[in-house]
Amino acid sequence: MIGSTKEQAALAAFGTGLAGVTGQPRIGQRFLAMLATLGRWHDRWVQRRQLEALPGHMLRDLGLSQADAYREAAKPFWRA
Repeated sequence: MIGSTKEQAALAAFGTGLAGVTGQPRIGQRFLAMLATLGRWHDRWVQRRQLEALPGHMLRDLGLSQADAYREAAKPFWRA
């Protein structure tokens, strides 16, 4: 999510590109949004692999069963 000062500065630096006549976001803003989406997808993939690797006693501490963990790990990375 774009909210930190660093991200806003990057957005300002890259957002100086072409602004469409129809009010479309600037090229830099689209690029940063795409990077943010790719980052979320990567985070989901990593977290699901880690969840899948947890032993049963740790899953029980989280209130999950092995089946719950496998079900979550089986989701594609783009699905929340």
